[in-house]
Amino acid sequence: MLEDQSEAVRCAACAALGAFEASDCAGKLASLLSDKSPEVQGAACLALGKLGEVGTRSAADVAAKMQEPRSRLQAIHALGTMDKAGEGHCEAVVDCLEDQDADIRLAAAQLCGQMGKAMRASEGSWAKLTSLLGNSDGNVRCATAMALGFMGKEAADLSDSLKDMLEDDFSETGVTALTVGGGRARVPPSARKAKCAAAAALGFIVESNADVAVDVYAAEVANLVNDEDWEIRMVACEALAMMGEAAREQATRVSSIFDDERFAVRAKAALASGKMKDTEAASGLADLTGDNCPSVREEAVLALAELGDDGAEYIEKVFEKVSDNSPSVRAAAMTALSRMGMKGQCYAGAVAARLMEYDAVFVRIAAIDALGNMEEHGAAYAELVAESLEDQQPQVRAAAAAALGKMGPDGEAFGDVLKPLTKDPSSEVRKAASQAVSQLRI
Repeated sequence: MLEDQSEAVRCAACAALGAFEASDCAGKLASLLSDKSPEVQGAACLALGKLGEVGTRSAADVAAKMQEPRSRLQAIHALGTMDKAGEGHCEAVVDCLEDQDADIRLAAAQLCGQMGKAMRASEGSWAKLTSLLGNSDGNVRCATAMALGFMGKEAADLSDSLKDMLEDDFSETGVTALTVGGGRARVPPSARKAKCAAAAALGFIVESNADVAVDVYAAEVANLVNDEDWEIRMVACEALAMMGEAAREQATRVSSIFDDERFAVRAKAALASGKMKDTEAASGLADLTGDNCPSVREEAVLALAELGDDGAEYIEKVFEKVSDNSPSVRAAAMTALSRMGMKGQCYAGAVAARLMEYDAVFVRIAAIDALGNMEEHGAAYAELVAESLEDQQPQVRAAAAAALGKMGPDGEAFGDVLKPLTKDPSSEVRKAASQAVSQLRI
């Protein structure tokens, strides 16, 4: 099928061989890097990237495919799976930050972050990367800022340059003919607005525990929470959330926009307040659990769980959301209860009751995970959790195995059911079951 006349068939064959990790076909896949179709070349790149060490032998040829616009994105993704072999092509990856396609720029930025140490070690690559911060094209500046952010500690010495970029007014709309028609997802704000890119990058660098002036950068980012552009306000909150408790001095500025007209901003403000451990915002977060937007309610209940005893004062508000009409809010509420100490553990029965009802897969997983984290209160429902070991969904079986592994003697009682799962067809289930068996010493 790799030699079929149909381009679509050759692409599908590459994808299948990659999924099967068919290392014995590496030579044939490598030969398709010279296929007349750039799409087939791209499919071959992705397949080689899934073959482990055997695939890395073609790293140079895969890197060469970044010269072809129609196989460039796939080549970038493939190099990202090739570890050291891929890192030898840092400079070619940096060149892709100047691409006209937003998806390619973002993929290149992410790979720059993944190759952080190698990028710094390559004088040519690092010099070219840093020079792009002053590029005349705002899209390139955004991509470069994100690349530096993804590099974390490795780019910490450029934090001041990113701070200066918070004054950059470059902005592009995320609405195009393709996004309106559903042909592609909207490009994230950090890829098309300089202030967003700089704020997000600073958030990533602080999150990496880099030795930087966090208070200075947090204050500068917090200045954006009142920007007239709602996307900038939203990303500023996300960045402060990444900075966590180190940005706590800016907490009141975040809680002041809990009533923002945009639900996305309210949601990220709730997230940031929780991550900053802003106990003074507990009452405001409790009010947000009644917001008309599910994503805001979801972030609000999770944020309350971050606030210790101050958040637990509003545990009834969180409990109410276990029966919310939104599946994502129900899942978040159960997760939050499991993080609220002894008070939260007392609601194990309510979580178990939700597990007994037919619900979305991710909601059932949240219920199982919560019971696994509720110590003896959750362990009282080990038999109910064990029923999910036979669920058709591998993610549910894996969650059930992991939860039972935390339940001590109550989990041990189901060793005869757990042990066979160490040979489950799903690698996720096998891993969870093996770990549970080890934890329970059965």
